[in-house]
Amino acid sequence: MKVLLIYPPHLATASTVGNLSLGQPLGLAYLGAALEQEGHEVHLLDSLMGGWIRSLPPGQVSSSCPSGDAPLSEVRVSRGMFGVHHLNGRLPQGAFAVGLSPAAIVDRVRSLRPDVVGISLNFSSLHHISLHLAELVKACDPGITTVLGGSHVTLTPAEIMEHPAVDFVVAGEGERALGALLRSWSQGKGVQNIPGVGYRDAGGQPVLVPPQRLQDLDALPFPAFHLLPMERYFATGAEGRVVKMYTSRGCTFNCCFCSVPLTSQRRFLAHSPERVVAEIRRLITDYAIEGLMFEDDNMTLNMARAKKIFRLIIELGYPLKLYARNIRADRIDPELAALMKLAGFDTVWITPESGNPRVLETLIGKKCRLEDITTSVVTLKEAGLNIAAAFVIGIPGETKAEIDDTRQYARKLKRMGVKEFWFSIAQPLVGTRVYQTAVEKGYIKEKDYYDISYTQRSFDTEEFTATELNHLREEIMSELGAIN
Repeated sequence: MKVLLIYPPHLATASTVGNLSLGQPLGLAYLGAALEQEGHEVHLLDSLMGGWIRSLPPGQVSSSCPSGDAPLSEVRVSRGMFGVHHLNGRLPQGAFAVGLSPAAIVDRVRSLRPDVVGISLNFSSLHHISLHLAELVKACDPGITTVLGGSHVTLTPAEIMEHPAVDFVVAGEGERALGALLRSWSQGKGVQNIPGVGYRDAGGQPVLVPPQRLQDLDALPFPAFHLLPMERYFATGAEGRVVKMYTSRGCTFNCCFCSVPLTSQRRFLAHSPERVVAEIRRLITDYAIEGLMFEDDNMTLNMARAKKIFRLIIELGYPLKLYARNIRADRIDPELAALMKLAGFDTVWITPESGNPRVLETLIGKKCRLEDITTSVVTLKEAGLNIAAAFVIGIPGETKAEIDDTRQYARKLKRMGVKEFWFSIAQPLVGTRVYQTAVEKGYIKEKDYYDISYTQRSFDTEEFTATELNHLREEIMSELGAIN
């Protein structure tokens, strides 16, 4: 079968477009590889990268960047200029989509004439964009089978199935579920027993077979980066020839603002260190990479495994710049820090989230002590690593005094040598405790997916107005932000 996998354009406003990041859509790259392994002809369309117009020299500031209410035709993302469109008038006032236009996506569908179109819907803010893409596909050819998958679909499968342009959904990990769905569908068999597949029953009602986590990540093929315009990522990404990588999936913790525990069923699954390094060798050979961005939800959860990965990278003897998201500060020891430095890390991002014990324990459920965070900062500093720290403010129930505690703690970390800080505003991601509280208290309406930005709050709470919290974040970021 001919399958087209689509990563949608991204939603932005003039104030949030600067926070967009470029990188390979890893989920679709894994999915494409699994489908190719089963003999399907696979095409992958990254609609965000597909909107690339031109690259910019490092440091150049373009007059085409958003400013006030001026009409936009292109915006800067990292080192590239990308097209802007308004999704056929479907977006709210002040918002726009960055990437390919709907007409360009339709042209791609018409030229390929696929049997199946799979559309990614990872982020709740892309809910309306991804569903509109499904509408466009059906308008182009009603005979094309549409399948939606991703984190947001996993959390709202019945809602997505209510849309008439969606034939099936895949919840949870899709590599095996989508392959099984296509086999059964092409053979005229039922799909009622395929874990993770959502369909409509004879009465038109949505039904979801509960998803099951994969058992062996090493059984999956390497991500199908050959389906992507890799040189464009290297030319426009801030880090240069850097490739995204998962060495593991999932997290066993349960922070109030994070949807990963819901989508991963609070299970941690991991590639073996040997498989990780085999993939790195392939990336070096095929793409002459200069670095890796580890996108794991919790890379150092198993510290012994993480140490082995870094030892094997060191043994490669190939100069790599390493980056990682989501490193828990209480999952670092002197040996791990030393190995990270030798393997190629310059800066390590840790995620304290708050500087107030009640917020950490009771509101967030972080299960992490401030003393452990402080100890890890000392450990990383002694290993010769630069340190950056990420915090979250504005959790419903958090007071102004508690946010000030976080600010004071960040100042302490700055005095200890932390070089960079990032403060996000807690957002109501579907299914999280923050979302449940926001709906129950009437702060937001259920199924309102537009106003999700980690730099701005769009609703008032008992503790803050949105304006107060936004100003407070701006003030803290102005003080701490990036420190030279």
